[in-house]
Amino acid sequence: MYKKIKENNKMKKTISIIAIIALSSSLFASNIDNKIEKESLSHNTRIQILQKADSCIKHAKNIEEYKKCENFEKQSRRDFRNKMKNMSFSEMKTKILSKINNRLGKLEKSKSCVENAQSKKELKSCRPKRNKFREMGRGMNREMGRGMGRE
Repeated sequence: MYKKIKENNKMKKTISIIAIIALSSSLFASNIDNKIEKESLSHNTRIQILQKADSCIKHAKNIEEYKKCENFEKQSRRDFRNKMKNMSFSEMKTKILSKINNRLGKLEKSKSCVENAQSKKELKSCRPKRNKFREMGRGMNREMGRGMGRE
């Protein structure tokens, strides 16, 4: 009996150490750029959460302990999901800022062209030519009485 309890405690410690390592490694995962690495981390963390919950449930002696195990698993999954969402948020933010900077660069280039224009022809060359199909669509909308607030 004493030997079995000792083994159970040893197993709990091992699982706790694995869970701590998994959670601490996932906290530092915000710099991961590669989707494969991110999915691998997610997969491994979910496995560790389930393993810890399984061990907890196996050692539960009554319904209250069982419910505590279930709640711990549920909260661990929520915490991990929120952390992954935050990583996604930071990635989205970086992507959006990159697109904004790209547009700002194009606007600055266009502004510089307009400022340096010396004739109507040069000024016209600063604006990109419109897509022919886009112009056709606008013409069709005008003919049909749509566009410009009339529908």
